[in-house]
Amino acid sequence: MLPLLDVVDDLERSLERADKQKGTLSEGVRLIHRKLLALLDAQGVRPFESKGEMFTPERHDAVAVSKTRSVKPGTIVAELRRGYLWHNELLRPAQVRVAEGGA
Repeated sequence: MLPLLDVVDDLERSLERADKQKGTLSEGVRLIHRKLLALLDAQGVRPFESKGEMFTPERHDAVAVSKTRSVKPGTIVAELRRGYLWHNELLRPAQVRVAEGGA
């Protein structure tokens, strides 16, 4: 399953760039992305949201920190790579940027 998640990551990066453009290519990539997520979902693989949540080492890999006073220290301010559960067990941790506190 993990190699398939790398493909999902690549598609999501492509879609981030495609959001700036509309056209048949970006629509096709979007369709493939939805089909792949549906296939994974049918196998019990589901992404989980991290942004805005508190960092937990059981579900997250902190790969960067941000100094900010706008959120409580330890809050995830960005998700750099989505995490996934497989039948409610961790399949892949999310890579995140965490608020450090201070200015």
